[in-house]
Amino acid sequence: MCPAELKKAINRKTKAIIPVHLYGQMCEMDKIMKIAKKYKLKVIEDCAQSFGAKFKKNFVGTFGEVGCFSLHPLKSLGAAGDGGFIVNKNRNL
Repeated sequence: MCPAELKKAINRKTKAIIPVHLYGQMCEMDKIMKIAKKYKLKVIEDCAQSFGAKFKKNFVGTFGEVGCFSLHPLKSLGAAGDGGFIVNKNRNL
């Protein structure tokens, strides 16, 4: 996700940003989080293809409101079939 292009895509209907971390590479989360804060948007990280990746010493899935991971025999996190889990820091969520 390109932060400069992200700014252009935000309009009055935008409620959340979903950066997709791919091939073990993370998006520029510092810039994305700054944009999210400015526009009061939630961030939902798609971490399915970058389990264990770090950006500036922080793990994938720890920047936004929620980090989403999926499990499948052909993905970074294998499983006996399809599955998934989410992580967050908010006990009330």
